[in-house]
Amino acid sequence: MFLALVAVGCSQDDVAAGDGEGGVGELTDSYVTLNFTMAFSGQGTRSNPTGGETGDGEEAGQETDETNENEITSAVAFLYQDENGVNGDADTPVTPVYFGTVHDAGNSSYKTDPQQVTLPNGDYHIIVVANPGNDWWTNPAVPLNLGNVRDHIQVTAWTETDGKYSNFLMSSENDGGGFSLASQPESAPLDINVDVERMAARIDYQAEGPINGSFGCEDKTGTVTILGAAIVNDYDAGSYLLKRVAPTVGGDVTYLGDEVEGANFVIDPKTVSGKASSNYKDGTYYTSIIDQADKWANPNVWADFVKEGKLITVGTETWHRVGYTMENTSKPDADIEKTNTGVVFKAQFSPAVGTVTGSYDYDKNATFFSYRGVLYASMEDVMKAVYGEDVFSSFDDQIEKCEKWDDVDKFINDVLNPLDPSGYDEFLKDKVDANEAFSTAGLKWSEYMKAECGYSCTAIADGKADVELDQNGKVTRKEVRPYGVSTYENATCYYTWWVKHSNDDTKVGPMEYAIVRNNIYKLEVESVAGLGGDVPGGTPESGDDIVIHVKVKDWTLLNGEEIIM
Repeated sequence: MFLALVAVGCSQDDVAAGDGEGGVGELTDSYVTLNFTMAFSGQGTRSNPTGGETGDGEEAGQETDETNENEITSAVAFLYQDENGVNGDADTPVTPVYFGTVHDAGNSSYKTDPQQVTLPNGDYHIIVVANPGNDWWTNPAVPLNLGNVRDHIQVTAWTETDGKYSNFLMSSENDGGGFSLASQPESAPLDINVDVERMAARIDYQAEGPINGSFGCEDKTGTVTILGAAIVNDYDAGSYLLKRVAPTVGGDVTYLGDEVEGANFVIDPKTVSGKASSNYKDGTYYTSIIDQADKWANPNVWADFVKEGKLITVGTETWHRVGYTMENTSKPDADIEKTNTGVVFKAQFSPAVGTVTGSYDYDKNATFFSYRGVLYASMEDVMKAVYGEDVFSSFDDQIEKCEKWDDVDKFINDVLNPLDPSGYDEFLKDKVDANEAFSTAGLKWSEYMKAECGYSCTAIADGKADVELDQNGKVTRKEVRPYGVSTYENATCYYTWWVKHSNDDTKVGPMEYAIVRNNIYKLEVESVAGLGGDVPGGTPESGDDIVIHVKVKDWTLLNGEEIIM
């Protein structure tokens, strides 16, 4: 089929004639092979915080049983004639040539078998796509020209099956100039060297703190152990087949141009028009995560979403691979949380001795609560702090003495705080307003907490307590969060950091927050300021993310950049 396309795809009117053996303008047969000259041993630039085309150094692609980021199994080449190369006339006819057999030539290099090309002899340019997937270029409804190849949006940039990654799609890295066809025989094919780069990007992290793998908080409130990370705003709307840059968002595009730090933008299919929630993978859109508290309040959802990450070896170092994602760039004034790709870190917080208020001795890694900046071992302890121990301890007795709803109303007005941290006052007010047949059954605070908030606390040996959450179909975090209480189940907290591509300390500059193809974003946790949010997005008392310092480790051992998250 591909040879047939080659044979009929160009005519004497379509392609400038050469003057080889076949005669002026006549179709002749030549054989070509592709040599993928991408420097696999040093491929994959890291951009943060330097930005620009070369970033902060290079790193080899992973080649393991589970992931082969370098392997090429097939390729398609698009041949065309235009003196301006890839930035030529969009109507320039293009001839596809498919290479179905690609050999591993050793040292992470690949070479195709010779393939017949039926075109007039002459000078040509070439665009190459490795691991191209389905044969979209054979669609008869779309005329194959240079513009359509440049504008093709590729949705799939790699294949993932049962945790194994392969078929990383790669496309031309640069406009490498031209070559000449001159009726090369199959026994002596024309070797064409091509540079390609992956359309995917990768995010890794390291988080080994100096205190037995943990970090001492800068505010001295405890230590933090990073448990895992996950990508949020994981862009999924596809990438242009060829990288494109422009001096401004919406400005004139240069295809396969170099990114210049602080001077131009890499443009993805939605950079100009703006991103929507549908442009991101299901369940990763950050704004929805924050707004849909009902869905995300259950800590089990986050436990499934945030993983430790696959351990990978880079030289003598070990990193956790968070995952792969696609190119994602935005305007400088875009809302970061709605447009840019970020990473949520899950961590376990161990409060410093004496920082957890409570009648019970706090156990390391046990559940605790935060209310107005103070940590508590139980909800009972929160209530005692608000009302005083004597008053709170009298709640049950006062409820038992009530004989009618007017008595309950008097208890609400005389004793309860309108800002009750458990929502108990609101619950009793609803009961009074309903004015059903009076009974004190279910009105005690502990009964309310278990039935309506899924919470209970039982004293156990050695002055400790067993706190139970999420009972009777109620998620404790969800129920108490509206009243200003953060629930840290099993002492787990979260930090959010937005991936930076190029760091500008004075302003949000071009490409500061971005993901660009063929880059590996290596995030190294340096220190932690304090307790993170009980869910991403911060705590209800502050409304802001807790600060964490992150830097990207330079491959070439240059000075690192500390980035505030």
